[in-house]
Amino acid sequence: MRGEVTVRTTPEERHFLEELLSLWRTAGSPSRNEWGDEASLSPRTIAAYLDGKTLPTVRKFDQLIEGLARLCLRNEENLGTWVRHEGDAMREEHLHVARIARKAARQKAHLFAQALPGGQPDRG
Repeated sequence: MRGEVTVRTTPEERHFLEELLSLWRTAGSPSRNEWGDEASLSPRTIAAYLDGKTLPTVRKFDQLIEGLARLCLRNEENLGTWVRHEGDAMREEHLHVARIARKAARQKAHLFAQALPGGQPDRG
């Protein structure tokens, strides 16, 4: 029997997701295809972020925000500017904290898995 531990979503990751979804809704909930085109990201990548399946890197997050801002600027200049401002704040306040929490959760899970019978599964 091999030990296997699942890393659960951290509260910080959930908070980041809530903020991202709020920003998306305020921007008019553009389709993943539209947003992906503007952000130079695939609709599948956009979906993974909006569904909370993964956290973006800082570079991908900046692409995400810039794409959303460009979509907003088509209709309302103030909204596009606001999206950029909120994105800057989210990067500093929420994304950074969520990424640190995720890393700590993975490390804790790895240590726990090593203590289980059979240790951590090979990741060949």
